[in-house]
Amino acid sequence: MSAHTPGPRIVEPDNDEYGNVYWAVHGKDYEFVANFDNRADALLDAAAPELLEAAIELANLSNDELTALAEAYRRLDAAIAKATGEKP
Repeated sequence: MSAHTPGPRIVEPDNDEYGNVYWAVHGKDYEFVANFDNRADALLDAAAPELLEAAIELANLSNDELTALAEAYRRLDAAIAKATGEKP
């Protein structure tokens, strides 16, 4: 697995010498990461380090921890539904 540019990453609009707008992604110390034609792709790329970290954390949970997490989310959904008057 190759190394990737760690987060945090930022996304900002930029333009080339012809006035074409694109979305630039930069890492720490304004290090160039990538350019994209659309903002949605740039935002996804900017979130990639955090998404990878969260995926690794979830993959490392045990079955007992996953069961407890699922139950906590079920209770949270029920509480939100109760508070907003929606059906759980």
